[in-house]
Amino acid sequence: MEKSIYHNIRNEDGLWVNSDVFRDSAKHFIKYKRYTDALPSPDPHSDYQQYWKQEERRCIEGYKVAGAYITGDHYNYLNYSPIRLTDEDNLAGVVKSGKKSFAAAKITTLPDFWDGDYDYFHVLNIARWGIHPKILTKLKLGVTIHPDDIHGGKHVCVAKARRKGFSFKNASIVVNRMKRIPESVSVIAAHDSKYLYPKGTTAMADYYIDHMNKHTAWTRRKTIDRLDHQEDGYIIKIGGVEVTEGYQSSIISVSCQDNPDAIRGKDGTLVLLEEGGKFPNVLPTIDSTLPTLEDGIYVTGQMVIFGTGGGDNINWEGFEDVFYSPTSYGFIRIHNDWDKGAQGSYCGFYFPDMVNKKGFIDRQGNSDKVSAKVYQDQLREEIRKDTKDPDRVRRHMMEYANTPSETFSRAHTNIFPVEELEEWLRVVNSTKLWTQGVPGLLRGADHGLQFYPDYELSPVRTYPHKGISDLTGAIVQYYQPHKENNTVPDNLYCICHDPYDFDKSLNLESLGTTYVMMNPNDIVPGFKGGDLIVASYIGRPETLDIYNENLFNLAMYYNAKIGIENDRGDVVGYAKRHKHLFAYLEGEFELGWSDSMNNRLGRGYGMSMGGGKDNKKVKTGDIFIRDWLNSVRSVQEDGRIVKNLHTILDPGLLQELIKYGKGNFDRVSAIRIGMYFMKELDYSNKAPSRNAKKSVSEFFKSKLCA
Repeated sequence: MEKSIYHNIRNEDGLWVNSDVFRDSAKHFIKYKRYTDALPSPDPHSDYQQYWKQEERRCIEGYKVAGAYITGDHYNYLNYSPIRLTDEDNLAGVVKSGKKSFAAAKITTLPDFWDGDYDYFHVLNIARWGIHPKILTKLKLGVTIHPDDIHGGKHVCVAKARRKGFSFKNASIVVNRMKRIPESVSVIAAHDSKYLYPKGTTAMADYYIDHMNKHTAWTRRKTIDRLDHQEDGYIIKIGGVEVTEGYQSSIISVSCQDNPDAIRGKDGTLVLLEEGGKFPNVLPTIDSTLPTLEDGIYVTGQMVIFGTGGGDNINWEGFEDVFYSPTSYGFIRIHNDWDKGAQGSYCGFYFPDMVNKKGFIDRQGNSDKVSAKVYQDQLREEIRKDTKDPDRVRRHMMEYANTPSETFSRAHTNIFPVEELEEWLRVVNSTKLWTQGVPGLLRGADHGLQFYPDYELSPVRTYPHKGISDLTGAIVQYYQPHKENNTVPDNLYCICHDPYDFDKSLNLESLGTTYVMMNPNDIVPGFKGGDLIVASYIGRPETLDIYNENLFNLAMYYNAKIGIENDRGDVVGYAKRHKHLFAYLEGEFELGWSDSMNNRLGRGYGMSMGGGKDNKKVKTGDIFIRDWLNSVRSVQEDGRIVKNLHTILDPGLLQELIKYGKGNFDRVSAIRIGMYFMKELDYSNKAPSRNAKKSVSEFFKSKLCA
């Protein structure tokens, strides 16, 4: 521990009280335009040489004083990485009650110490090198790291609000590597090179190198000096042959726009993936790059991906997947303390708007998160009242997000209740409610079929399913069939099925999707009217016949008719080859309740949806789904409203409903058929009821009417 005039750097509540101790060199430079008053000298024992040795050690090992510690990268950032910063000492207006100042200007200066940066730099260091649990406790970080991930060898995924200075921070990191680690290779990559230079992280790194060459004793010659490739070193001749000597550390910048393999073979010690929210091919880029950061069981380098969401979600779905599923990619897990309903779940490192927010951070670097959030909430409300554009608030929210779910919100025309679905998905994932769905097989003959749980099977529970090698899928049972007198009542269940065309070997874009739904009824106790999914079968086994066999087994097991989308598939053909199965196919939907939709195409069974999402059948079906999702089932004692959407335990279906738009949405298509099927049953008065005088259409009055 180095001596300091300070005895307390942080108080018992974890608030910083003397954080300026970490930036003494920066303060000296700001005041005198030089880092040390010692005169340059080649003598290794001179004050000049000793000063720079001390500073280099701090930039490598970090700086510990009075029990508080910052990493080497953080020290380098605070003292040797000039940034553009709002000059709060010379405001033209007054900041009062969370209102904006009338005017302010930015100046180039060295960074202040801020608590959000403290967390970020420590998470990077812990992910790379690990930390002892007792030391981790003493750091008093503002985030909680999964206990299994504190041993090092992890990468870091950072989602954030905008304008948090990460280009400055990350440029400082790569320059610190270049100056301290011989033969190191730092790669800065982005989908589009415009995020690298002339004003991106690469340009910042070049600026920091110039700053150090001009003002420190760390000046070095370069063997390569291009904006996209810089390398420290010098050339000498030995026996007339040029030989490279010196550090030979480098910074390389690459665009992955047309080549996700662009980083492959670079043998990087640090790889930064810039603007993850604008990186549509980020997953193949990660897959091709990770092997360059590994050697057998050892992790020899670190990948850091960071960015924001917002805009066109096709650009950042991969980034979102890495953030919310860090384990599968080897990224460190941070407890999700930000999203409502995410208790117990883990994600990447999140940097909200309320942290490091100018106007809401004191001189010691403590963020006033409460006031910053109140200010942002008030601003959102003002925008909501002032605009006629219903999506403007959402766009603003994505820019100034305070939770990961806000960062990854979608600006869309999705008519489904996205925010409620997102919240419920977090509950389903964090509490593992999806485990109530038991994978298994149906075995036996016809009505003698029995369900046999098999936890070795792998149901397809995610959307999209790219990257999943085994798409065989499995039947998943949430509720066993209800029986009366040892028989499942007719029409108590219906099956909605969205088929696919070809065998597994030919096309993997679409999955076979089947849901067994309990129709609204008054005969099953404990279900408050049924109207929920009781089983599913989603997958793509080796052949269509295997899928269809399982489909008809479900029909026999639940005594249910199958409603199919009849525009494709081989369900009818399979029934023709097994004629006793025709009894389980629902005839062609009549749509007698509609004067404007014609379904009679002479196909015999199911329903034709037609092409495109703009046709009336699709739009009407989507309205049915929306109303079904929003239908209230009960109100709990604590006032919590339970809707039909809260009965969905399939994460893949929830993900499809949330992301519904362009692309393949097999689960939504199947549920759409289910909505039409239940309406057909109601219209024909076939829906089950114990009370014959009771009209079952009561169940549909507020749910299935367009």
